[in-house]
Amino acid sequence: MQRFLNVGDVAKLLASEGIETGQNRLFAMLRDEGVLQDKPKNIPKQRFVENGYFKVIKQRFKKKGILNLTTKTLVTERGVEWIRKMFQREASC
Repeated sequence: MQRFLNVGDVAKLLASEGIETGQNRLFAMLRDEGVLQDKPKNIPKQRFVENGYFKVIKQRFKKKGILNLTTKTLVTERGVEWIRKMFQREASC
C-alpha cells in the first residue's frame, strides 16, 4: 500500500533532514520549477502525476451550510525522494 504525504508534512520531513524549507517555500519552489501550476493553484502538471510523484484528491466540505469542493495535492514516497534530490541538486550548484 502506497503512503501519501501532504506538502506540509514533506516540508517538515525535509527540515528534519537539514533541508531548510517550509510548506510555503516548498510550494513556491515547485511552482518555480514548473512542477505545480499557478492556476488552479498548486496542482501538479499531469506528467508529474503520471510519473508517480503526486496524487490529487478532491475533497468536499460544508461551510455555513454550503457544500464546497477543493483539491489537495499529495506527495507519494517516490515524489518525496524526487523532491529531496531536487534540493540536493540546488545545494550543489
